[in-house]
Amino acid sequence: MDFTLSETEQLVLDTAREFAQTKVKPLARDYAVVLADFLQRLSISELTLVGHSLGAIIAAAYAARPAACVRALALASPARGYAAA
Repeated sequence: MDFTLSETEQLVLDTAREFAQTKVKPLARDYAVVLADFLQRLSISELTLVGHSLGAIIAAAYAARPAACVRALALASPARGYAAA
């Protein structure tokens, strides 16, 4: 497999730090809202979204949104035991 990015592609990582120092227990949809805001600030209109573990749950929640701009979705080892997505 070739994982080389083309000249028109970019790799962007979001660590979802918004909830790290809070006592709030966010749901996947809460993370999805934060991800949507993040992508909007970067003016990303179409993306290939990859999520692993909790990131897979967040990616799925984001992709399920009506306004999601997901061209392709890859979910690896979704977190088990996450009560509400």
